[in-house]
Amino acid sequence: MDENEVRELHEACDAVVDRSLSLEVKAESVATEARELKHKAERIKYGNATYDEIVELQSAVDEMEHVLEGDLDRALDTLRSIRLG
Repeated sequence: MDENEVRELHEACDAVVDRSLSLEVKAESVATEARELKHKAERIKYGNATYDEIVELQSAVDEMEHVLEGDLDRALDTLRSIRLG
């Protein structure tokens, strides 16, 4: 490998590391948001839910299902398809 190829290799490795860290941060943010929604739903479940809260819960289920069945699945499939070393 010449000097230019080594530099390009190092840049590509650094880019993968940077993007991996960014993905980890976003994944943890998604997990945090999901936990907060779970705790809110549990509080509503065992309290006196208003009509608005029931509507919000139904909407949340639909939105979360969309994320689970679409965006996250595609992201996971994409990451699993990447082959290194």
